[in-house]
Amino acid sequence: MKRIFFTLTLIILSVTVSRAGYTPEFEVANDEGVKIAYVNECDVISDCNPEKTDYFVVRAEKDYVGVLTVPETFVHDGYTYNVTGVANWGFGGSLELTGVRIPASIRYLDDYIFASSAVVDFYVEWEDPSEIFVHADAFGAHDISTVTLHVPIGKKSLYESSDVWNGFIIVDDVDLDKDGVAALQRIESDAGNLERLSDDSYKITVPLSVENITLTAIAAYGGTVEGDGFKELLVGINHFEIIVTSANGDQEKTYPVKVVRLSQDMIIELLSARNETGDYGFTDPVTGGFMYIEDSRLLRYRLTTGDVSGEVTLQFASDGKTLDRTLIFEPKYIYEIAVRIWISKTGISLLTHFDGFGRPSYSEIIYPNSTTEFVDVLVGEGELSSSFEDLRGPVESIAFVGITPLGSSSIEEISPVVAARPVGYYNLQGQQLQGAPDRGIYIVKYDDGTAKKRISVNN
Repeated sequence: MKRIFFTLTLIILSVTVSRAGYTPEFEVANDEGVKIAYVNECDVISDCNPEKTDYFVVRAEKDYVGVLTVPETFVHDGYTYNVTGVANWGFGGSLELTGVRIPASIRYLDDYIFASSAVVDFYVEWEDPSEIFVHADAFGAHDISTVTLHVPIGKKSLYESSDVWNGFIIVDDVDLDKDGVAALQRIESDAGNLERLSDDSYKITVPLSVENITLTAIAAYGGTVEGDGFKELLVGINHFEIIVTSANGDQEKTYPVKVVRLSQDMIIELLSARNETGDYGFTDPVTGGFMYIEDSRLLRYRLTTGDVSGEVTLQFASDGKTLDRTLIFEPKYIYEIAVRIWISKTGISLLTHFDGFGRPSYSEIIYPNSTTEFVDVLVGEGELSSSFEDLRGPVESIAFVGITPLGSSSIEEISPVVAARPVGYYNLQGQQLQGAPDRGIYIVKYDDGTAKKRISVNN
């Protein structure tokens, strides 16, 4: 079965595309050593030239962490092939792929190219986006309102005026003269939790048992890196710098990295958070059925211990309410902990809508006191975790649900964590800001669902 791409300039152009699965013809590593699979474009579109050596990306390494760079050409068995498109689900299913850079040679985007991926940055080099064939569902199954589209400098207005691209967060920061650009492709740590505080600042949190880490940094556009590698750690805050130099040596950029070695030998991570219904609700006057309200939020955490053992008291705190729970831990072990945030039902009501004839049409539950609050997890005087939760109302109480041992583990072997990207800035009243303020306390929400309190002291 064939599909149709539509793009509208002065004339209407069309390209038909197959929905069938593709068998990769080649699998070749890019300059960073990441394997990318390719299929001949004639397997994807009908109006192609079988004599040409043009290929579409059909699959990238599913476990690749960071920003993937797609080359303009690749070499296989001594022959050079052109990369001209992205096939159906080309980057789909890559759960840790946070960004994609594609060259100007790509002229076709098939459907669902980012489905079930973690992409929040999309770098393109087209100076005129109207010349590109984009399938109607090219970005299906992916929320592009959270994705930053990086376009060539000076071309932002062309993308903003396009119905295909104006759903992205658009910034014009792509310098087509890449040899002069100093940029960090990705950074990894062999231990701990890594988070991206801003475009050029990182924080890594490790437990007491981790006495050293190895940082691995890769520069974009063929640049060079200094400052990564093996690092010895003191208890407390350790400051390091990653310095990236452009390929031509004209530009240099510094990326600060702060590594916090905790005094408590454990790490806790939020796994999931969801609103749940209880026994309370309303009878729907339209259908006669019962509508349950969402009166709690269930939080699931993964806690990994290092050398700590015995009794440890954790405190969960939110909106002035606290829960202290003393738990017994084994060293080098993983646990799943669940707590429930109970929400006040005050002010929650049922609203019935009527049609033009005054007859009941449908009903909905109204949560007038919805709020956003931090849920902090603390041990002793130290904060282990903090998440910014969307609650249906003020916190009524916090309850311990349970702890489940998941098995032994070495905390030093925690998988590298992709740096989260900021997607919104808010004041303490929950109002969205245009960006990080110069002074005061504010909240940053990240693309992985977490949020952090930040303090700016710039003059």
